[in-house]
Amino acid sequence: MAVVERNPQLGGFIASGERTLPGYVHDTFSSWHPLFVSGGAYGELGDRLHAHGLEYRNSDDALTGSIERDGATVVYRDPEQSAAGFADPQDREAYRAMLAEWSFLLA
Repeated sequence: MAVVERNPQLGGFIASGERTLPGYVHDTFSSWHPLFVSGGAYGELGDRLHAHGLEYRNSDDALTGSIERDGATVVYRDPEQSAAGFADPQDREAYRAMLAEWSFLLA
């Protein structure tokens, strides 16, 4: 079996690099990492990757965030903590409804 990377650097949706200022490293696309550990490649290669030194780590608190001109939104492992950060009550309810729908679809 061979793993082939089509890009000049390994990474894809799990990568880091200087994006804004020299020396300031960003986790680019880091919100996609759950797709890696829940995907077929990890299912097939996970044990071998760990045998070669892979250490998968995840956050117990803040998972990801989005920065806009008027502020930031942070998503936490706790959905209620995430919803509490939305300024608009309708956004809170829409977020909860979306998570409920996803839970139903993933069950």
